[in-house]
Amino acid sequence: MVTLSTRVTRRIGEKVYVKSTITIPHNFVEDLGRTGDNKLILTPAQPILKANSFTFESFAEAVEKALAKAPAGLPWSKIREILNLPYRSPNPLWVHRLENERGLKRARDSKTSKIIWKLG
Repeated sequence: MVTLSTRVTRRIGEKVYVKSTITIPHNFVEDLGRTGDNKLILTPAQPILKANSFTFESFAEAVEKALAKAPAGLPWSKIREILNLPYRSPNPLWVHRLENERGLKRARDSKTSKIIWKLG
C-alpha cells in the first residue's frame, strides 16, 4: 500500500514549511520500472470507468420503464430488485433530477411507511 505522510520541517515567523513523503513498496517499484539514475517517473492517469456503471440517463430510463409497468408505484427496494441495481440507496442528486426533469413523485405510504415512487 502506498502511503503519504507530511510533517512540519520548520517554522519561520508565521510561515510553516511542510515536507511530504510518499512510501512505495518495493514490488510496486519493480512493476513501475526505474530510470538509469535510480529515479521513478510518475505520470497522472485518467480514471478508469467501470463498464457496468450507470449514467444518469440510463438510470432514469430504467426507473421509468420499471415504474411504467406499475402504475400504483413501487418502493425503492422493489425498483432495485427489478432492475438488479447494486446500489443500496439511490443517488440523491439523480432522484432530485428525476423529480424535476421526468416528473417523479414520491410519497410515503400510510400503511407500510415506505416511500412509493410514481411517475407524475
